[in-house]
Amino acid sequence: MAGNAPDTTSPSFPVGAVTFTNGAADTQSITYYNATTGRTVEADDTVTTVSGTASSTFMVQANVAQNYLTVAGTPQTAGVAFNVTITARDDWENNLGADYTAPAGTYIWTTTAGNAPDTTAPSIGTLAQGDFAVGVATKSVTLYKVEAGVTFTATEPPASTVTGTSSGVTIDPGNISAHNLDSSVTGNATGSTSSPVTVTITLLDTWRNPISGVLSSNITLSGTNSPTINQPSSNTNASGQTTGDLTWAGTGAQTISVQITGVSLVQNDGSTADADGYLDDTHAVSINPPTGSSRLRGGTTIQGGTILQ
Repeated sequence: MAGNAPDTTSPSFPVGAVTFTNGAADTQSITYYNATTGRTVEADDTVTTVSGTASSTFMVQANVAQNYLTVAGTPQTAGVAFNVTITARDDWENNLGADYTAPAGTYIWTTTAGNAPDTTAPSIGTLAQGDFAVGVATKSVTLYKVEAGVTFTATEPPASTVTGTSSGVTIDPGNISAHNLDSSVTGNATGSTSSPVTVTITLLDTWRNPISGVLSSNITLSGTNSPTINQPSSNTNASGQTTGDLTWAGTGAQTISVQITGVSLVQNDGSTADADGYLDDTHAVSINPPTGSSRLRGGTTIQGGTILQ
């Protein structure tokens, strides 16, 4: 019985007439490309309908290593470790398994992943001879930058041409970081009564990747001294940002806070849940009387001809 190789190459059988001498056929060449066990071969005469007997089973081994199959699942999450597997294969994509002897020397093991916005570099380790068992090496890697199309490449020590590059991997952002070095609340330092103070909420993960698509309903503004609040009405954009505004009737120093609900909010380690559900960063604003206005206090004397605005 025959089957195609993993790369779809089919077996090569003899064509044309077969010559028999004293009841024995001349030697025929058969080439298999699919490495497997339990193979048999049988010769039948299709003209006289003489059926042959199948041979005893035999094994077809993989050929020598010609490439690596490098595989990583997608998508992955920034800051979360995942595995990349490197499998030695022959020209027809058969896995070599125990027939592969990893050579000694310095392997080339690289990724196209970049550094995160906070400059954290990818952690992929090194690839070595001892990493291979029955033709397969598994490497635990952690990436920190949100991006698409990240690949991994493994290559045998020089001057071998055995190499393999993975398909592209997408890295998604981690959880929202409550730390004030990451997510923030920003706006003008001063405002006036009866005029909205607009603030920008920026949501980043621990590695300062922006987190887009956070629902506006998961973001709640609050302020000291009971302001009128227009909560964010838009989900966070590609920069991880959305806006809202607050209006105070009275003057004085005010503080604006942001609560996050319905999604994970973590500390700066990227995994430990935040204790109070609020961003650590707050925004301070000083509310003043409207520009050009005057306030009369008890005991104030108004001179003749004074114009009050």
